[in-house]
Amino acid sequence: MLSNLAQDLVELKKDEVLTAVNKAVEANADPMDIIQEGQRGMGIVGEKFETGEFFLAQLMLSAQIFQDIIAIVEPLLLSDENREFMGKVVFATPQGDIHDIGKNIVSVMLKAHGYEVHDLGVDVSKEKIIEKVKEVKPDFVCFSCLLTTAFESMKNTINALEVEGLLKDLKVLIGGGVTSEQTRDYVNADFQSIEVMDTIGYCNKAMGV
Repeated sequence: MLSNLAQDLVELKKDEVLTAVNKAVEANADPMDIIQEGQRGMGIVGEKFETGEFFLAQLMLSAQIFQDIIAIVEPLLLSDENREFMGKVVFATPQGDIHDIGKNIVSVMLKAHGYEVHDLGVDVSKEKIIEKVKEVKPDFVCFSCLLTTAFESMKNTINALEVEGLLKDLKVLIGGGVTSEQTRDYVNADFQSIEVMDTIGYCNKAMGV
């Protein structure tokens, strides 16, 4: 049922992709399997973009199809309305970056694993992040970044959180294809990964799970 989903996504066959997803949902397929197939397709798209085989328009179209997949699957992951949250997360794409697909994927997965996620969107200023941290008192602040030019924004935001005395009981996580351990050290974050489940694992460990 999902065997062609990744390839259809690569070929930008939106109708075929969404039909397959809806059929899988009707057949009670594991929503994680659906997401993973979508991620596999996006991985291929990313490789083709890096080699010049795909252009920005194709990358954006595939990302929109993947967002549509997430929209269908997300309610299945969050169906238990009475669950207790394991922790709180403030999530943002930092100021200077407008990419959101990575943020959206990780946000959904954090929610699916029991976290209360406050998604602030893209191109988010340090002032807005500080305001939200003061409001909800999260356990984690997460940044998803696809532009190296946004590193300074992350660094400045983390520095501002420290000046405000908000880092004492707070872990800062960063991710995105352009980030590395060196980026983590540069911006003074606690954790860096480009893998969703690594991020989930870090949060769970920090919460004592």
